[in-house]
Amino acid sequence: NQIIARAKSPVRISFGGGGSDLTHYFYENDGAVINATISLYSHATLQKRVDDKIIIFSSDLGSSFKANNLKDAIGKKSPFGLILSMLELINPDFGFELHLRSDYPMNSGLGGSAVILSAVIGCFNEFKSDPWTNYEMAEIAYQAERISLKISGGWQDQYACTFGGFNFMEFTLEDN
Repeated sequence: NQIIARAKSPVRISFGGGGSDLTHYFYENDGAVINATISLYSHATLQKRVDDKIIIFSSDLGSSFKANNLKDAIGKKSPFGLILSMLELINPDFGFELHLRSDYPMNSGLGGSAVILSAVIGCFNEFKSDPWTNYEMAEIAYQAERISLKISGGWQDQYACTFGGFNFMEFTLEDN
């Protein structure tokens, strides 16, 4: 029997405030953005394997990735660095095949990297006995992209594509 999870995540368009979600900006000034998600998605299908192998296919990249296990996968050079960074954070205890595709072109400015991460995290969340909240999933996506891979950018993408809908987000540092 195949155990499969599917998830999709929407892209976001910004109406205003872009750049004020950058940590260095709202460290000194409060920030706010208005955005909405639209009906273009990244799709992920995750199938558990009976062994520890990790296989990833991306129709967007026209590429695949194979490793004997998670330890073997982490640190391998590949076009799947973003996914591998997320896998290192969530540390799944099973092998899997992951199929990825998107309804929009890469580098479109729609927050695509966060969108694909959100869809993949959504698949893994289906296998958890104590599922992550939307906030936790957005945080995992943020950490994988911005902290682990050191890709510069703000916070709105991860939260918008995880929560969906029309969003007004404020960014400020809390006084402790």
